Amino acid sequence: MRSATIIIPIFNESSTLRRALEAVVTQSVLPHKLILVDDGSTDLTPQIIEEYADLYPFIHPLRNLENLGIFASLKKAFYYVDTEYLAVISGNDFLMPNFLERSIGTLDEYPNAGLSFSSYAIYDPSTGTINDLSLDPSTNGAFDLRKYPRYLSPTLFRAQLGGGNVWMSSNAVLYRTKCLIKCGGFQEVLRWYSDWFVNVVIALRYGVCVIPEMLGVISARSALSHSALAYSNQKAQQAVVKNLLKVLAKPTYWDIAFVFSRHPVLFTPLDREVLNTFVRYPIFSWPYIFNFSQYCTNALIPLHADKLAKAYIKNKRIEQQNLSGKDGALIEGHIKSPTISVIMANYNHAKYLRESLSAICSQSRLPNELIIVDDGSTDESISILEEYCKRYKFITLVKNNINKGQLESIELALGLARGDYINWVAADDRMAPEFLRKSEEMIKNFPGVGVVQSEYALFYEDFGKFHPQKEVAEVFNYGRMPAYFSPWRYKEWLKEEIVWLSTNGALVRRDEIMRMGGYNKKLEWHADWFANQAIALRRGLCVIPEPLAALRVLKTSYSAQGINNLNRQNEVYKELFRVLNEKNNKDLKTDFLNYPVILSALSPNIYKFMRSNIQCYRFILAYFIWKSPSLIFNIRNKYLYKIQEFKRKFKLNTMTFIHNTVHRLRMIVSLILKKWLDKN
Repeated sequence: MRSATIIIPIFNESSTLRRALEAVVTQSVLPHKLILVDDGSTDLTPQIIEEYADLYPFIHPLRNLENLGIFASLKKAFYYVDTEYLAVISGNDFLMPNFLERSIGTLDEYPNAGLSFSSYAIYDPSTGTINDLSLDPSTNGAFDLRKYPRYLSPTLFRAQLGGGNVWMSSNAVLYRTKCLIKCGGFQEVLRWYSDWFVNVVIALRYGVCVIPEMLGVISARSALSHSALAYSNQKAQQAVVKNLLKVLAKPTYWDIAFVFSRHPVLFTPLDREVLNTFVRYPIFSWPYIFNFSQYCTNALIPLHADKLAKAYIKNKRIEQQNLSGKDGALIEGHIKSPTISVIMANYNHAKYLRESLSAICSQSRLPNELIIVDDGSTDESISILEEYCKRYKFITLVKNNINKGQLESIELALGLARGDYINWVAADDRMAPEFLRKSEEMIKNFPGVGVVQSEYALFYEDFGKFHPQKEVAEVFNYGRMPAYFSPWRYKEWLKEEIVWLSTNGALVRRDEIMRMGGYNKKLEWHADWFANQAIALRRGLCVIPEPLAALRVLKTSYSAQGINNLNRQNEVYKELFRVLNEKNNKDLKTDFLNYPVILSALSPNIYKFMRSNIQCYRFILAYFIWKSPSLIFNIRNKYLYKIQEFKRKFKLNTMTFIHNTVHRLRMIVSLILKKWLDKN
């Protein structure tokens, strides 16, 4: 197990210091160093430090001759930190005996994480009791860490902000030292918010580990304590918030500023002065003030913004209705079992039919019906389909005399289907045996949900097995997502990235498809994608973190041929934007404008199409606004790296460069003067 350093800056805390030190020296895993910085204390603090330093060789005592402040003490202590992990606690707080063991073990398990934190707990000296806020019913679960996974990646951390702030108590935090340093450490200008800010920066850049148990306890401060007096000082609070806005305006924090602008809930640890400061300093606050004002309509800070308040409350009601099953599927604890229809269109796919049909017919939970439309096949498809119809009574076969096209056939199958949920599967796709059973379980757990989606997977004949796409890109990994997205929470997730929906691995509400008029045939190979996105935005989405269905990769497939035909693809795009501009799709148009990441699931040619069509100007503008912060951030990183490389290569810093330049100018001036004097 790797080593850790604990730093305790102390000023006149002799009454609680012994308790804090005993909690450290009795850890199940002792720290490599315990650095105690006495900041010019005038009580018995120096004697207590000296006493413990004599007993324990890993204690390193440091002392300031006068009170310089906590940041000067931390700066002095950092010179002696040479371990991988670091914790900073106060002299009146204390740790649980297994703090280091649990924190180091968790960070070792997740090497990408920048810090670990545990439950928020407060010790009341007047009563001698500890209040674990994660178990306090009065907090409405705001501090309950059991709702989070063990590792919150940066993307998942941002997604969690859609449901409320993630509270990290610094006295129960163990930092990965290099991450703390790279993120700027504790900035003095942010004063009592410096630890909170660096915690957020680390979470957004490296991710954090969550330990849902009490490992550190913070003491309740008296009304006369330094922090309590600081919080009550209106001018000091406004000055700190102004400094925070200035820090966010720096190029090194543009990525963080972008997240703050998207998720105003991050400002909630600040007090009511934050909005007053925003109003007073619009030059710094303009990226945040609108979203923050909208958020505050339902928070503690009162605003006269009735329209925003109504919109926010409406979203919350929609979320609650989806959770409670407004459609009547959930009645007094009894769950109605959903019926499932699988629909398939086949055209000359006899080569794959047996494999595909066998996978459907060997499901651990059989479909209520399997409707197959043969679209005028000229191979052995009909004989194979009739064979399966005789063996399985739930199969219905419909034959087209001529080839009408895939969407015509699917429209026919959809009209015959009677199930509550539809699974549209291709004749050449694969299905895992547990697909329908696990999808049905999700519907029972979240009745009324619009779409149930399993992880996106491809099937290559060369491999002969499923190839989960989460091994290729993090965006396909459903394991880092919540099991259920209400419409409101789904949109919050779409602020950061897309949820990849594939029809063959999805169950979709049939009544919602019919309400849309079925699958739009003019959208061709994107018809299913559009329907699934629309229903997920309106009715919510469940995800299953397993690849339970796989799309067979074929160059001759309907979608592959269509996407590669630029003229046909542009006609599909025209139809897409025409549909979005229809009156009954105003909500979808708003969502596509607010969350342009949805369009990233389509071919990259869509952006060329939007640029060349004036009717799409609002969509291309929305896309540019969404994409510009990351583009700016990437450009900044590129040139920042080049500057840093230049400085490293030539071993120069700014001051040395200026000094050398001035020195050379002085030499040149001296030579000129000397020559002039010699001539005269």
